[in-house]
Amino acid sequence: MLSTEARLVLASNLKKVQATIFSQSDGQPDLDQYLAKEDKKKYLRSLGFNFGSAKQICGTTTIYTINLTKKPKQKSFEPKRGRFFIAVTEGDSFFYVLTDSNLVFLKHAVIPFITYLTYPNITRATLTSLELQNVIQNFSATLNAGVFVNKSSGKGMFGKKPQTIIKFEKNNPVSLNSVYKQAVNQDLWVHWLSLLMRGKNDSMKVNISRDGTISFPKESLGKALILFEIIGKIAESQNVLLKDKEIKPEQEMKSIILRYGEEIFSEKKHLLQLLDTIKKYKDSSYSIIHSGNPHIYMYLQDTVDKSSFSIRNLRQDSILITPQIRCGASALSRFISYLNEDFREAIETNVCD
Repeated sequence: MLSTEARLVLASNLKKVQATIFSQSDGQPDLDQYLAKEDKKKYLRSLGFNFGSAKQICGTTTIYTINLTKKPKQKSFEPKRGRFFIAVTEGDSFFYVLTDSNLVFLKHAVIPFITYLTYPNITRATLTSLELQNVIQNFSATLNAGVFVNKSSGKGMFGKKPQTIIKFEKNNPVSLNSVYKQAVNQDLWVHWLSLLMRGKNDSMKVNISRDGTISFPKESLGKALILFEIIGKIAESQNVLLKDKEIKPEQEMKSIILRYGEEIFSEKKHLLQLLDTIKKYKDSSYSIIHSGNPHIYMYLQDTVDKSSFSIRNLRQDSILITPQIRCGASALSRFISYLNEDFREAIETNVCD
């Protein structure tokens, strides 16, 4: 939880807020360490990032103010410039990133900058569609407020359109449950929501997505921090699940199962779509042992932190991921989030003991 001093500092420096959350699988993030590394700075400059940072201690929370410029790949485009804040609280394995620049700056400058700066130890806090629903319901209960959806988008499964917008009439919001039912009927999982949280004496508008991106007005910062805390705790629980299964050479390998709730691999085209999705995973190399009916079996290595694991479909409704030799929790988290986003969202993530 942010300290009172940190809340005051952020409130005095932010207007309309775009935010996201990052987490570390092991212990508290050490931003000083990352910001001081000369090899990281050189690498970031080679990617077109220029930045300057300042640090402020606010009780139990440390706030980093970073002025960032991201040069475009093409000279005809304008560079992305802006300021953002990183808030890290003692004892938390996650931290908040906030900016009052636009969402384009957050997604295409800030998030890539932090990802490259802290890779491979820190990952974004992402949610499944069901976790997103639970977060909103918990947030609503904490505020004692009703939840109404103005707009939402759903992600298509497999070969369907990657983004389908579910729109509703202006000034006629619908319930959260109605949106989820409509998404199921259209073979979608809910990806993004524009919400109105309506309490007895006030209301709050907030946009939130499965990738942990949140937008809200400055005056709602206090309430939004409650939402951050709920998401941060989910990120911590995900880290605990994967950290417990982090593999070192002397340990027994334990597998992770992603269950989909239906026999999607009964059709060969879905096996091939899984294979094609894995081939496109960034910063990795792979070798295929078997592809096609009745199963896929392959090895994948994260080329940055050298984590490796095997991947195969288990029966017709699941994927089995087995760490090999050495495998870090962050690498597992990134890969599982990638499959949830670009292949199909799993309804369960379990560990084989």
